[in-house]
Amino acid sequence: MADIIKLLPDSIANQIAAGEVVQRPASVVKELLENAVDAKATDIQTMIWNAGKTGIQIVDNGVGMSETDARMCFERHATSKIRDVHDLFNIGTFGFRGEAMASIAAVARVELKTRREENPLGTELIVEDSRLLGQQPVATAKGTSISVKNLFFNVPARKNFLKSDRIENRHITDEFIRAALAMPQIGFKLFIDNDLLYDLRPGNLKKRIIQLFGKAYEENLVELREQSDIVTIGGYVAGPSMARKSRGDQYFITNGRYIRSAYFNHCVQGAFDGLVAADSYPAFFISLQVPPNRIDVNVHPTKTEVKFEDERAIYAMLNAAIRKSINEYHLAPVLNFDQDRATIESWARPLGNSKFQFAGGDNSRASTGNHTSWAPPTGTRQSQAQHSNWKDLFDIPPNHDTATPAQQPAWKADISQVLRQPLQVGLKYLVIPIKSGLAVVHQARAHQRVLFEQFCHKLDKGKLASQKKLFPEVVQLGAVQFKNLHTYFAQLKGMGIDLDVFGNNALIVNGMPEELVEANVEEVLTQMAQDLSNDLSHDSLSVSHMLARSLALGAAIKTGKTMQSEEAASLIDQLFACKEPYFGLDGKPTIVVLPIDELDNKF
Repeated sequence: MADIIKLLPDSIANQIAAGEVVQRPASVVKELLENAVDAKATDIQTMIWNAGKTGIQIVDNGVGMSETDARMCFERHATSKIRDVHDLFNIGTFGFRGEAMASIAAVARVELKTRREENPLGTELIVEDSRLLGQQPVATAKGTSISVKNLFFNVPARKNFLKSDRIENRHITDEFIRAALAMPQIGFKLFIDNDLLYDLRPGNLKKRIIQLFGKAYEENLVELREQSDIVTIGGYVAGPSMARKSRGDQYFITNGRYIRSAYFNHCVQGAFDGLVAADSYPAFFISLQVPPNRIDVNVHPTKTEVKFEDERAIYAMLNAAIRKSINEYHLAPVLNFDQDRATIESWARPLGNSKFQFAGGDNSRASTGNHTSWAPPTGTRQSQAQHSNWKDLFDIPPNHDTATPAQQPAWKADISQVLRQPLQVGLKYLVIPIKSGLAVVHQARAHQRVLFEQFCHKLDKGKLASQKKLFPEVVQLGAVQFKNLHTYFAQLKGMGIDLDVFGNNALIVNGMPEELVEANVEEVLTQMAQDLSNDLSHDSLSVSHMLARSLALGAAIKTGKTMQSEEAASLIDQLFACKEPYFGLDGKPTIVVLPIDELDNKF
């Protein structure tokens, strides 16, 4: 029998290695930016074409490479940071060229120009599919320029799995931001399809945060300072007012490298316990300096996941440092005993007729949708025609018109004399007695669903009316957020959002739809920019309907609001008139039913 184990050709071995390191265009950007940083560059330019699929170029003014180093950096297992096995556990740099270059050249055409300051001429190399196509002397500036073209041209399966240009550009921008945050002392520029997106001047971390994420952070950053033998903690956390519904602005930088850590994320979230809503996330930009021999950066090929030797001790120190800074900067909430008493009394009581008020506001704990095993009345999404059976829950006369919210809500006929109106529980749920048990409605999700379908209906018929603001409002955004919104100015105007450019990455809001008069304008625009960045329009929603979703999320009532009984009854009636009454915009249930049988079991 012939031998079956063979050595792979270098070209195939390089492609397999590339699969671990080069997963998408953003992976190339990450590796080349780290190389430029290790080359002691003070200015790094990143240029992207067609979301990196056809072209990526990184130009730095670093130390450059000799002719031999330029050739060696494309060899497998070439590195500048490891000489023996002990160096694996004492890595203090990213690696000056090498390692990733062989992987990139295995799946693309790479053109490299480099020159050291002491050399009159530099070196140019062209490598494609791991093959050296040419090498020659060249006149070039000090430093290194690397162009990566036709990425994955020889791996069509990998190329076919790439996402839309918007999503790939977002991943590239994320890597750029991480590198720029990790090295605020270096100047960075990012061009996407010849448009300058970021021009970051060298400075300190605070200045870099403001450059990247907007002036809204300028007055809301709390500095962290803590030092010990095992870790030096620095950086900033943002005040509770900057908390968001997503984890977007959360960054850990360890020894100059961006990392991910669910463990330390939990630590920061715990330090903000009681200051931000349970479904919101604080923004932070935290630096952890750890002795290289007490950290393992080789847990993951991309080195974004690391292992700390003193993980538990660092957790405790970080939590204490954040709490200390919050107290020093007077960010802790002031106790309001009247409000707290009112909040407690609002639990499980019939809705009153007092004026609207927020009990807990943005800091109220929101439901995650995971605290119950109850199922919605229907197990799957259904068409509008199938939704007509919702009336069976409530003993509704056959001729009742569900599409007329102005009529007396039919389910009231089935409520006892003691409970003549819905109950609000925890300032987040509306409880309705029905013939089969209890129906529990999530008030925020229900209102989001109602508004979304109303907005979509109006958009399908024409435009949303805009209501002029008495005092136009200026909203400062990050560069990516600004670009996303600016691209869709025409669509936004058709939705009643009247915007003008107001300086660098700032918008002036002249008018909003009447439904959003009381909404937080910055929150609405940020939500829209985030949705555009996530490219939801290429999923199941058109651009206009995706923007309508953002409007609904911004205008809907929030968890923590006390509702009048008439408003609650109207909301429930409008919910059941929707095409998709049982599911919120996030796919989670708007209503669950607790059957009488289950109540019987409890007793």
